[in-house]
Amino acid sequence: MNNQVLIAYAAIAIVGILFGIAIPIYFIPVFVSAFSGVPSSWLGDKPIAEYGLGGLQLAAIVFGAFIAWRGYYLNKRIALSTRFQNAVQLLGSGSPSTQLGGIALLPSLIVDDPKTYTGPVLRILGQSVREKNSEEVDAIYKLTAKDKEPGDLPRSSPQAINALRGIGGIKSFLRWKTDSVLRQPYFDVTGLYLNDYEIRDRDFRGVRFRRTVVIDHVRFVRCHFGGRSSALREAIPDLPTFSVRIAGKVSFEDCTFDNVTISAHNLCGLTVEPDDHFEALEDCAGLLTINGKVCGRRGLPPRP
Repeated sequence: MNNQVLIAYAAIAIVGILFGIAIPIYFIPVFVSAFSGVPSSWLGDKPIAEYGLGGLQLAAIVFGAFIAWRGYYLNKRIALSTRFQNAVQLLGSGSPSTQLGGIALLPSLIVDDPKTYTGPVLRILGQSVREKNSEEVDAIYKLTAKDKEPGDLPRSSPQAINALRGIGGIKSFLRWKTDSVLRQPYFDVTGLYLNDYEIRDRDFRGVRFRRTVVIDHVRFVRCHFGGRSSALREAIPDLPTFSVRIAGKVSFEDCTFDNVTISAHNLCGLTVEPDDHFEALEDCAGLLTINGKVCGRRGLPPRP
């Protein structure tokens, strides 16, 4: 917490104390006299001018409180704007470690001002996911059934993985709908490339994964998948939550699914059998459908 914020808090506290002292001094005698039933004694023994002066002092205190709050609000907005610009500059750096710092800094802005920064931060993190392995994803999605599956595929970009974790840690975007991104039924994460990674304790409700590639073994542990609300899930029942090309396995462990559908194919675009590539579904709760096959429903009542 910087010095400006501490000063603002102190000013607000002092004004609050003065305001609390001023109310009994200037108003309680008037109220007591008013309820005594003697109109001539409403003002007590003090002249009207003294109460007028007290009213002016009270107005000055209220005005001072407003100025202190306004100053704190403006200082906070300036500080958040500076942090946002610094994070964007870090992301633009050519150093991978510096980019990781920018990705880590962005979600902290939402803690302080979710309504303003949720949409912009989501867009930037989604772009980071898309850019880091875009060449590998594009090459795989160009393959057809006549092609041979490639070997020796590269590892996932650490920046993309951290951006994905950042998206999964932003739960406030389930509430805010003021931004154009947040008014959509889903927030699209396009071009995710996962090669032998584990994602833990993330909330991906409201996130739709498009053009995803999974290589080797990818584990999701205690994650939540699904739409932003039951109304949206019922309105768009057939919209895939995952569109994935896979060469390996995906494990869901202690995850929760809110009517999640996965469209899964091999790297050359051929439909795969769910049992060959997805496992550990017995530990999960909710409804999960993979290529039209219901694979997980524990914890929810059966559909009529």
